[in-house]
Amino acid sequence: MQFKKYFLINNKRKLLVLLYFFVITATLFIGYYGLPEPELPPPELDQSQIIKGAEPFFFEGDKNKAVLLIHGLRGTPQSLKYTGRRLCDKGYTVIIPLLPGHGTNYNDFEKSRFYHWYEKASAKAILYRKKYKNFHIVGLSMGGSITLKLLEDLPEKLLPDSAILISTPVFLNKISFGLVHIDDWRLFLTGIIKFFFKRISDPTPSKEEFEIIPEISYQGFHVPACVHSFKIALSIIDKNLVKVKTPILIMQARGDKTVSDKNLEYIFGKISSDTKEKYFFDLTNDRITKRHTITLHRDTKERIAQKITEFLDRF
Repeated sequence: MQFKKYFLINNKRKLLVLLYFFVITATLFIGYYGLPEPELPPPELDQSQIIKGAEPFFFEGDKNKAVLLIHGLRGTPQSLKYTGRRLCDKGYTVIIPLLPGHGTNYNDFEKSRFYHWYEKASAKAILYRKKYKNFHIVGLSMGGSITLKLLEDLPEKLLPDSAILISTPVFLNKISFGLVHIDDWRLFLTGIIKFFFKRISDPTPSKEEFEIIPEISYQGFHVPACVHSFKIALSIIDKNLVKVKTPILIMQARGDKTVSDKNLEYIFGKISSDTKEKYFFDLTNDRITKRHTITLHRDTKERIAQKITEFLDRF
């Protein structure tokens, strides 16, 4: 009888351990990958709702050369307008679209996903690649991630002549052989968090930070559903980096507090481009900003524009 009792207790413990293991594994799996959701229609853009200063930008320059600039997550074309105007001065036609769900309000943003942002950028890239003999793409932050996906997906005849990535991620958290980086443990669980929280509080920039980087963007909240969509897309982009063969320049500030600067070296080492260059900006004396939107940073915006122009003029 004692043996039978011990046997039953021991089996119960094993079952409990297996149950805990199953629950933890399922939580991590669903947390990372999420559950399938129906494809959402693109949010409709009400022109009257666009935040002042966040409008899409277009400048018709030389008939033979054009640049598509793609802004980042929660950002707007304003983050790239300084760069765009410098390119205009050099005769480039400049296109900076407003990605779906951006530049209006959080209600619109919550209805958008990575495939909406990518489809808008892809349509613009194909349209202007066909129109201009000399065509380039510049992406900031998520805009750089979109640029990489375009370089992976587009047929050879539609690829740009060159591309530039600025503060660009292909991972947010990363655990692999040779690289361990955890920016925020919650990013492992976005697939679950998005069901319980439509928005998560995010500190707004201080007055001092805004004076250094006067960016117009959504502030105050992250939207877990949008972050999750972006995270899953990044894992796909990461796996296909070897397909990238376009001439490319990658730039970032050291100590970027939004996107780890480990991304720059990682991307540089994975892509197959014969012509690939990298450049780090030293902003170690800046202890106020996140050192991310360097296209607007008062200490880097002019150097960014100059380096972009110099690189594009070679192709």
